Amino acid sequence: MAAFDIHDRVNYAVTESKLKIEKDRSMIALNLQIDESICSMYDYFEIFLGRMMLCRKSAEILGTTVKRAFAIRFATCS
Repeated sequence: MAAFDIHDRVNYAVTESKLKIEKDRSMIALNLQIDESICSMYDYFEIFLGRMMLCRKSAEILGTTVKRAFAIRFATCS
């Protein structure tokens, strides 16, 4: 992990992902669980904000909406 750059940390921090497509509601939902002891939510948005905006524009062209949900897991101190 010492050699990880921001991209590595962001990808490694996602501990769970689910993609749900609801045709009847014309909705695409992406749910991510991010371990914030590895990277912050700010790091995630710094890397992926542009891509998320492209997903939204693509969804509009397809006549759907894109929803995102994030669950942040905080490290516990012992």
